[in-house]
Amino acid sequence: MTGLDHEHSEVITLGARRLIEVPPHVRGRPAVPWLKSQFPMTTAEAIESIRLANLVRSGGLDDGAS
Repeated sequence: MTGLDHEHSEVITLGARRLIEVPPHVRGRPAVPWLKSQFPMTTAEAIESIRLANLVRSGGLDDGAS
């Protein structure tokens, strides 16, 4: 596995992808509660999704889309 799928649970990967795809002004709420409303995840998993999305945005990790 490479990119977002490497060493992360599916829900963390899905959460990170959703954060990348949906801009903050569309979400309209803080990321952790928004992620938990979108996916069956724990607070720790939501935080990891945010970390992973930020890593992809910064160019530190390939999102696997290319």
